[in-house]
Amino acid sequence: MAWIKAGSGNGTGAVSFDTGTFTANTFLTFMSYIERSADATNTEFRMGNNTIDSSGTDGTDGNYARRRNADYNTTNPRDDVTIDQNGINLRTAGTNEFFFGHIVNISSEEKLIIMHQCAQGSADATNAPYSGEFVAKWDNTSNQANIVGFYSGGSNTLSSTSNVSVIGSDGTDELNVQDGAIYYETDTNKEFLLSNNTWTEL
Repeated sequence: MAWIKAGSGNGTGAVSFDTGTFTANTFLTFMSYIERSADATNTEFRMGNNTIDSSGTDGTDGNYARRRNADYNTTNPRDDVTIDQNGINLRTAGTNEFFFGHIVNISSEEKLIIMHQCAQGSADATNAPYSGEFVAKWDNTSNQANIVGFYSGGSNTLSSTSNVSVIGSDGTDELNVQDGAIYYETDTNKEFLLSNNTWTEL
């Protein structure tokens, strides 16, 4: 198993953006920076097979569910749950947010997601950032996800500096060996020289 870059995408000043389709992998890890035009409605994370799944209405027949803990809080909202959503509802605390997450992406299973968030909150170092810890799932059991993205509701737009990048687990190992390299074979006690992509015994 080798980790490879699967896909990435940038905001365009619209209310949503995504990676475009990429080759599906069994495990996915993603990193995202979100720059929003305003601190208002919460950002949502979404995924899909060939197209982003935003079906359903929040609370009615949506395909996402999640639990959240904010600011490592031991009281409220210690266990903030949403179900039947049309996206994974995150948290808004300022206009700049950083996300890091992992997805188990087996076609016949619900897609399980772990995500961490750091949000700017109020500006300057006299104000601590906000945190979000999420576990979530996308209930598709027919296909692997091969596209992910973010959505900011209402009139809040996501700037061109917003980005999401995904790496996947199903790459192939490659060794890049430069001309002039010497390989020593311990079993046969022989040496080989690489020249013009050809190994020649010395």
